[in-house]
Amino acid sequence: MKFEHWRDKDDGDSFFDAENDSARRVLLPTAVKCCEIEAPTWEAAMTAYHEHQGWEPYVPMSEEA
Repeated sequence: MKFEHWRDKDDGDSFFDAENDSARRVLLPTAVKCCEIEAPTWEAAMTAYHEHQGWEPYVPMSEEA
């Protein structure tokens, strides 16, 4: 699966599945694609996204939450 990271100076960051046309349609015209991440799952993509951003390691929400 492919995921995309978009950034807009006024609207912040967006990260979504590359096939999610609904998410892409709500991006502002000034948004810029920062990177694409290929990963087998959402959790793996979020782990790579957190590393890319220099954030703390990704911790998935428990199914109980």
